[in-house]
Amino acid sequence: MSMNRSSSDLWSSTPWSPVGSAPRRDPLPSAPRRVPLATAWALRSHGALATIGYAFLVMGLLMATAVLDPVRVVGGPLASAMGEVAPGEVREVRETNVSVNEETVWAVEASFEAAGVPRRVTSYTVHPSVGVGARVPVHFVPSMPGLAVVEGLESSAMPLWAVPFVLLFPLVGLGFVAFTAVRGGRWVRLLEQGVEAEGTLVSTEPTGTRINDEPVLALTFHFRDSAGDTWPAVARAVDTSRLTDEPTERILYLPRDPRQSIVVDEIPPWLELDGRGFGPPPPSVRTGVWLRVGAVVGAVAVGLWLQSVIA
Repeated sequence: MSMNRSSSDLWSSTPWSPVGSAPRRDPLPSAPRRVPLATAWALRSHGALATIGYAFLVMGLLMATAVLDPVRVVGGPLASAMGEVAPGEVREVRETNVSVNEETVWAVEASFEAAGVPRRVTSYTVHPSVGVGARVPVHFVPSMPGLAVVEGLESSAMPLWAVPFVLLFPLVGLGFVAFTAVRGGRWVRLLEQGVEAEGTLVSTEPTGTRINDEPVLALTFHFRDSAGDTWPAVARAVDTSRLTDEPTERILYLPRDPRQSIVVDEIPPWLELDGRGFGPPPPSVRTGVWLRVGAVVGAVAVGLWLQSVIA
């Protein structure tokens, strides 16, 4: 069904007319095309932005898991706000290996009773004002006595106000990783279902983003769908040689929504055709994907071990 729209009017002021003869290409296999799971995963984690994102994520998770215990972080405020109070006695005051604003964090361990059962709680402060044997109020959640805190102290070695700063790195990394995963998912969908068209380059503009001090460029191509309507396809790249080496570039678009399109040469060059669609990535690419997954898992494991050591 015709959309009765022209991308020359809606998307660009650049005059455009299709090239009369496109390069001779072997047609892609008919849709739906095969895209192996390994290829899909590799496309979802491809590119410099993904590399930066995983680096931020790994470093951030290592730091966050080393200093943050989610149960302790939320347990103390929950116990103070909604819990009961029991008398407690300080059993130990000791230094930790954690510092906040260059001040050493101290651990204060106290004993108390909940429903007649003896329990212990460890709270934290940079200015210990109690000693062993001191009587202190302990706030705890009756249904979960493990959620407890000594009144006036923190339930975690990392104070609540510092949590957003600790989470900044992993959240930034997760944002980059999520962006590339969504982009890769769109690539996979177009490779599986996309209809072929020929796109003509109409403009090249800087995006304002730089990778390794090199500008990222946005190349806009126009193509005609099977109904004769004209649409844009935008490719972003630092090295544009593969996107400008032919009079036209192969475009894949979704027939139900031609705004969903991709310039095929924006996709990594390791992607190869086979008889039913696309083949698996080379071993080096698969190894890179597993190394990123392993780095994330390893960062969490090392962080948890460090948490048990420094607390």
